[in-house]
Amino acid sequence: MTFRKNAFRASALSFAFAAALCLAASPAAAQTTLTLPFAQDFTSGTAGVFGVSQAPAPGGGTGAKYDGSDDVFTRFAGYSNTFPAGGFVTALDIWLNPAIPTGQDLRNDYTVAISQDETCAPNAHRRDFIFNFGTTPSVPGSWTVSGSNNTPGWPSNPDRNPVNVPGGWYTFQHTFADNAGVLQVKLELIDRATSNVLGTWVLSDPTDTIDGGTCPGDVGGNRYGWVIYAADMPSLVYDNWVLEVSLNAVKQDVLADLQGLLPTLTKPNSDKVKSAIDHLQKSLNPKFWIDGTHLSKDGKTVFDEEKKAVHSLEEVVPRSLVQSSINALVADDRSLATTAIAASTKPAGDISKANAEIAKGDTDNANGKYEEAIGHYKNAWDLAT
Repeated sequence: MTFRKNAFRASALSFAFAAALCLAASPAAAQTTLTLPFAQDFTSGTAGVFGVSQAPAPGGGTGAKYDGSDDVFTRFAGYSNTFPAGGFVTALDIWLNPAIPTGQDLRNDYTVAISQDETCAPNAHRRDFIFNFGTTPSVPGSWTVSGSNNTPGWPSNPDRNPVNVPGGWYTFQHTFADNAGVLQVKLELIDRATSNVLGTWVLSDPTDTIDGGTCPGDVGGNRYGWVIYAADMPSLVYDNWVLEVSLNAVKQDVLADLQGLLPTLTKPNSDKVKSAIDHLQKSLNPKFWIDGTHLSKDGKTVFDEEKKAVHSLEEVVPRSLVQSSINALVADDRSLATTAIAASTKPAGDISKANAEIAKGDTDNANGKYEEAIGHYKNAWDLAT
């Protein structure tokens, strides 16, 4: 998956917001938990990230700094025990303070963890993938970064191909991928100003299988992001903490959940879920998709089919059996609309109307009127395209 931080940020923020609306308005769900997009750029607050407060970002704008209240930590949009189709990417921008290094050996670790698969131990921890970073003892003003599965780490470990960089803004990016049925995680240190990749570490363990039917080996989705020793470096600044997953992949994961649920049901619930599966499969027709987050000119059909799918799911008793699927589909359709708005070249009047449709959809969503919400998100997409 190619990570496009700036292009994706708006849809990830909207997905997290819409998912929160769904969860606040809905009973607890009994299904597996999906990997959902998340983004926090700290311009409007720090929601979803613990242990930080807003602070001026070096170079301009707003970031966040350690506030002493907690670890610097996020659960993204929630722990997931389902590895998403197409994998996922996380990234965090960190300003490595050039005034900190004095030739001392100061160390920190930034990790993103993976959960176990839902069939093994729902939401249980599986493994951490860690950027080990710290000052370069022999070079004042320099930082050293490497990658491993261990904390506390040794950034300068010669066996881990360490890289030395001056202070400044860097993106710490994790790419979680399925490599022939085994989890592979690529850690990349990226110069934020130039987008140049300065260091790469690929971590994989053959026991971390994906849908291999083995426990405790099978991996799920994301767990946490955590700057472990933030208290030791309180002058670091953080920005743009995100998790990217294909919006199309979210629908595929909902489909897989419903297909897994179906054999456990009896009529009439089984008929309702079969109907939802049929409509969801139609919405995933490749002719309606340009890529994982953008619809083709015929994309209105995706909203129409998912509105029908949600209608069928709303008739399942008890609703809690499928509520998480409804939540994910509604939030996903909102993100499709806001992604189109962010990329639109339509006149300002059309964009204003599109945003008004988003607001109407959010109100319906919060009130449990899911079909109506999808209809408004469809209108917003149509106005923007």
